[in-house]
Amino acid sequence: MLKLFESARCVSVPIVAIRTADQAATVEAIRAVSSEYPLVQWDAARGVTEANKLGAEALKKTGIVSAETIGFVEAMVAVQLLPARTIVFAHNAHRQLHSSEPAGAAAAVQAVANLRDRLKLNYRMLVLLAPEFTAPPELEHDVVILDHALPGPDELGTIVTELYGSAKLKPPAAEVLAKAVDATSGL
Repeated sequence: MLKLFESARCVSVPIVAIRTADQAATVEAIRAVSSEYPLVQWDAARGVTEANKLGAEALKKTGIVSAETIGFVEAMVAVQLLPARTIVFAHNAHRQLHSSEPAGAAAAVQAVANLRDRLKLNYRMLVLLAPEFTAPPELEHDVVILDHALPGPDELGTIVTELYGSAKLKPPAAEVLAKAVDATSGL
């Protein structure tokens, strides 16, 4: 997923949707490879907030205040003020774009559509995060959809081994490692 994300970023794809079971882990994975860019995030409880130090500086410089961006449409309007190369994560975006309230969904879809050309100009990107995502018809040709899969057995084995190391324990025996990987698969 990260290679595809970086490829999209390099050609200034303005809107990406990532299907993920763990939105926080997806943000963290992208943060790890995008530290040179301002990162901000939006959710329905906190509004637009920083996701790294450069994101905090961008919000301060543009005067974007989280309390004024709790609404999705207001947040998407505010995103237009952010500097070049900013990545904006929108958590649970599917809830906004596929709302049971027609007027709310229409406004949300239009707000995202309005960003396409503006973001593309200077390599900014909106990342729509959701456990499942189908682009509304109005956006289906404007959104690149990626999947961030759960870690596989090899990755889980590495995580378990690293946890042992951070606890200053010797690496687990092969049988213990296999049971730990089995127990954590699908979480």
